[in-house]
Amino acid sequence: MSNLHTKEAPTRKKLLSAHLKRSIFMLAAVISLSWLVGCSTGTAGTSSSNDTSQGQAATTTTQNQPQAQTKPASNTSAAKGKLQITDMAGRIVEFEKVPERIVVLTKGDLDVLYALGGQAVGRPSFRGKVSPEAAKDAIEVVSGHQASIEKIALAKPDVVIASKDVHEGQVAAIEAIQTKVILTQANSVQDILKSIALIGELTNRKDEAVKVTAQIQSVIDTAKGTAQAKAPKALLVYGAPGSFAAALPTSLPGNLLELAGGTNVASDYPQLKQYTQYAELSVENVVASNPDIIFLLTHGNPEEVKKSFTKEMEQNAAWKNLAAVRAGKIVVLPATLFGTNPGTKVGEALTTLQQALKVKQQ
Repeated sequence: MSNLHTKEAPTRKKLLSAHLKRSIFMLAAVISLSWLVGCSTGTAGTSSSNDTSQGQAATTTTQNQPQAQTKPASNTSAAKGKLQITDMAGRIVEFEKVPERIVVLTKGDLDVLYALGGQAVGRPSFRGKVSPEAAKDAIEVVSGHQASIEKIALAKPDVVIASKDVHEGQVAAIEAIQTKVILTQANSVQDILKSIALIGELTNRKDEAVKVTAQIQSVIDTAKGTAQAKAPKALLVYGAPGSFAAALPTSLPGNLLELAGGTNVASDYPQLKQYTQYAELSVENVVASNPDIIFLLTHGNPEEVKKSFTKEMEQNAAWKNLAAVRAGKIVVLPATLFGTNPGTKVGEALTTLQQALKVKQQ
């Protein structure tokens, strides 16, 4: 990852130093991005040593077990009295009846489940207050992005709702404990609407899902109708102290920016290899695109992130001379809405972003 400084004179010694710094920041950015839930694309790693061995065993065990079929995504349907679900990875998963004991691995999907009137027996971890509060007594089965197979087994679920981008690599291990898996996705507002409909179908709460999606669609329609005539140029910077990346239009924050009426200046930045919805943040690209406003997104402490980012800018004359920086148009967006998949609160995220664009343009 670029350390946000301008290029040095092309001497061999300085070039080698710059290359080393670039490699260090690229590694830091990859580690930082791996914490973003439902916004970025990633591959789930292994969990604890016990979970890792279980995952390896699952690979062998499930070779002779029937797995979920994979077909192009389609509407869910029932076959011969059974519930048949096509998830967002195109996998067809069949249930004898509507699942009752549900484990959810992401905060966004947990929010959706409870918004539809459902309950979870297993949930992700929270740094502070559990949201929704009604889920506080559910077993904590996820730390960071890693799901504990042992804890999932303790919850005795009928189904696990997981993220395609984050947990697909753990599907085999979860299926090895005789538990079905449904994969969702959250790289756009439309993805979230589809996930809501999917969870409504899975839990036999279709009517509730229709109401929730209609409310979100109403917010989207309103946002489109009130967008500014001249789209402000914006840069979405995701990161933690010491490492930053730019959110591309293919990410959830990028999609929200477009719906809010802004223009993403990072649309042509080179994408990261592992997290393709994000791009390397280089000062040269930022100076060339000259954003009107800079938004900071983080899953961590907002003040620490802003302080770290400001320090980086102060050390570089090019950053300090940007119009957005000179005008103080640097906004830290709420972590609960932009640091992770906001679930049914995606409409609130859109309204917040659009309002920030309007205020900073005044």
